[in-house]
Amino acid sequence: HYALLFDMSITVGLNAVFSGTFGHFDDSRPGRIGVAPLDSTSESEIRWFTLDAPLGVVHPLNAWEEDGGDTIVLWSPVCTSFDGSANPENEAYMAEVVLDLRTGTATTRMVDKTRNTEFCRLHPDYVGRPARYGFSGEMDGGDARFGGIIKWELARGGGGLQKAARFGPGRWGGEPIVVPKVRPASGRGGSRAVDGVVRRATAPAASSLSEYTSGAMTGDGEAGAAADTTPAGAKAADASDAAYLITFVHDERDGDSFVSLIDGETMQQAALFRVPSRVPLGLHGHWVGEFDI
Repeated sequence: HYALLFDMSITVGLNAVFSGTFGHFDDSRPGRIGVAPLDSTSESEIRWFTLDAPLGVVHPLNAWEEDGGDTIVLWSPVCTSFDGSANPENEAYMAEVVLDLRTGTATTRMVDKTRNTEFCRLHPDYVGRPARYGFSGEMDGGDARFGGIIKWELARGGGGLQKAARFGPGRWGGEPIVVPKVRPASGRGGSRAVDGVVRRATAPAASSLSEYTSGAMTGDGEAGAAADTTPAGAKAADASDAAYLITFVHDERDGDSFVSLIDGETMQQAALFRVPSRVPLGLHGHWVGEFDI
């Protein structure tokens, strides 16, 4: 029912861009989140919630309503320093922000303080709705080198890191693009279960333009670790992880580039394609399937 507007502690200006930095972090200014009804026609209908500390938000993971629409729960990486450079202090960690529409208050809880993460993505059927799982890239430092993908369990007041998959030594990826495994609902994007059952897809066939390599994507040929930290008493599973996570991966040691497919349910390598030429490390991407055209 709402759109969230972020007026956070990160400021961006042309002077900063021309001087070689993306922006500036104003630690004297607490972050604000605006809640605008989707049918609003005036700025007077926006309700602003002030956070209890200066925080930066760049790429949120998901937000959904609870308590009959009286509460909005937001999961997003947040930072307390940001200038768009390779500064190691430009790290972001997963947090939960709860907006109480009855009292007008906002509370922030740090979900994790160990995994530097950004570039969040979600199964398209669950955007703006309750979902058990979401995904993000794991950064190795502040220079947007993504060494793996994190799977999060989203639960108000709980949840956290569920599994993590690494690309391997010397290999860097980008934003994990979420590609649903099952046929999308008729007439719109997204996916649906067939006969009420979410079906696990098989690994894709090898392309004639690339080399398909099964197994894990690690520099030494061993299986990539996927640490399972599923919280006890986790809520019933939904289909929010019934997807493949696709990203380009570059090996800085030999210059090879790959297309990586990780199974969102198991966080194990489903397929690995060697591409015929180098693909530079990038930022964002999107998957357009046959049902989206």
